[in-house]
Amino acid sequence: LLQAGGLNIITDPVFGDRVSPVKFAGPKRLCARALEVAELPHVDAIVLSHNHYDHAESETLKFFAARENPPVFVPLRVAPLMKNFGFAEVHELDWWQEIDLGKFKIACLPAKHFSGRSATDRNETLWASFMISFHEPQRHVYFAGDTAYSPHFTEIAQEYPDIHLTLMPIGAYLPRWFMREVHVSPDEAIRAYEDLSARKMLGIHWGTYDLADEDWDQPRREAMAAAKARGLDLQGIKITGVGEDFVF
Repeated sequence: LLQAGGLNIITDPVFGDRVSPVKFAGPKRLCARALEVAELPHVDAIVLSHNHYDHAESETLKFFAARENPPVFVPLRVAPLMKNFGFAEVHELDWWQEIDLGKFKIACLPAKHFSGRSATDRNETLWASFMISFHEPQRHVYFAGDTAYSPHFTEIAQEYPDIHLTLMPIGAYLPRWFMREVHVSPDEAIRAYEDLSARKMLGIHWGTYDLADEDWDQPRREAMAAAKARGLDLQGIKITGVGEDFVF
């Protein structure tokens, strides 16, 4: 949940106990929710990186559609799913497209991942990262979504030379022979943070659902060890517990 300039923008909101097509099976939540979805403040916009169940959870999204029905920003061909959930204003973007709604601007950017919600729709919709730019105060927040390591981080830094914060995934990375093509490792997450030349980084996508083979706290430990080994300022890297906040 990003808060700046009186706005609340949320990325990939998931509050369910499981992330799968059914409630009785699939990856289960490892930790308690910091708060219930109904306790969140008014949401001014939702940014959705792709359609996987651990990023686009139907019950949570339907709640927002019914409560305040904010604008939703999604990659190509994800709009029909959002319309089905009840959203009236859906902005569907290709990589390098952007839209400005006055108080903030959203740019859709590359990522290295995949998509799908069933056995028959793999890669039929796009996946993406996003730049969320608040106009007052001026803050550029890069949301990496789900991604493997690739040159796109350097390409994005060339277009956005002043990134205040990057939301970078650090979990669901083992075993590497399988995950290396879709998820960064903690060390790669730190390398991506360096590539982006961002001022601060928040480690995300870890310790919440049982998605891979690493221990639940391993992503945080390995990311901080990688940052220390690279001689980075550890004050700029935030890997918070569930529900913690900080000023960026």
